Amino acid sequence: MTQTARQKKCLFVTMSKGSFVLRDRQFLNDHFKCIEYDVRLTKQPFQFGWRLIKFTIYIFIHVPQVDLIYTWFTDYHSPILTLCATIFRKSVYRVIGGYEVESIPELKYGGLQNPIRKRAILFSLNRAAQLLAVSEYTREKAKEYISHNRIQVVHNGINMELFVKKNITQERSYFLTVGYINNIQKLRIKGIHRFIQMAEYFKHEKFIIVGVSDAIRDQLLDTLPGNVSLEPSVSSSRLLDFYYKSKYYVQLSEVESFGVAVLEALSYGAIPIISNRGALPELFGSCSLIIDIERFDHEVQALPMRLKEFDLDPQRVNDVIAKFDIINRYRRLEEILL
Repeated sequence: MTQTARQKKCLFVTMSKGSFVLRDRQFLNDHFKCIEYDVRLTKQPFQFGWRLIKFTIYIFIHVPQVDLIYTWFTDYHSPILTLCATIFRKSVYRVIGGYEVESIPELKYGGLQNPIRKRAILFSLNRAAQLLAVSEYTREKAKEYISHNRIQVVHNGINMELFVKKNITQERSYFLTVGYINNIQKLRIKGIHRFIQMAEYFKHEKFIIVGVSDAIRDQLLDTLPGNVSLEPSVSSSRLLDFYYKSKYYVQLSEVESFGVAVLEALSYGAIPIISNRGALPELFGSCSLIIDIERFDHEVQALPMRLKEFDLDPQRVNDVIAKFDIINRYRRLEEILL
């Protein structure tokens, strides 16, 4: 990296502290003099307005001082940043996480559900210097709403150095799914209800859900099958332990723009069982069992035989893992930003 590149300043704007966002923050800190603003919007009107005012003041002070702007997620705050960047002639690189180009009315899910929010999102997406989609699926969704071709796929990834295999004789014994589940909408989006239905077919197998909030736990306990265990959100090291001891990792989401947890579990030797929704088949279909959500009952009844016949090809697993090593994402970001 040249000294000139290292001296460049970057404003990093995000709405999340997810692991995928933190990995990008690490990249930016390694290559730029980086300042960060974590936007935390709320549904409470007064706080919402006050936070937008603080955000506006902050960016009008700092945008003139930076060379570029890098954002994760596009929302109500984005037009302010877009206008400020236009005034001071700064390039905005927007990562599309997926939510902002989705609309699922029956689940009241997606950034495009609310007409005001939709206008804010589309205004900002159409004026970005470059849009970075985390999958082909997300890029195609975005292309339905943008009027330019400044969009490319830069896949998510994980740091494979963290996934050092332990004792390979470790016995694997349960079905696992992971997700931050703090309301009924997320429960349905992440397919937790389907995971529980699957457990009812496999009464002699253990099923574990990691990432369940206390509120959702209280709602589920009375109707939960006896072979399903609920776990709260856990540390990264503890999560790796869950991955390592699971035989199957299940992701039956209604929609997924990537599916980092599938990749993490696969890297630790679990066999993925995924829905045929979103980017999941595109990214992991070569080494997973795919469940057709429209025929869920039939698919689950046939699953025991499919599991017996399924042979996870080590070479296909290695190809997927190598493709989504975080190093590849960093290389692409270097090409785009530097």
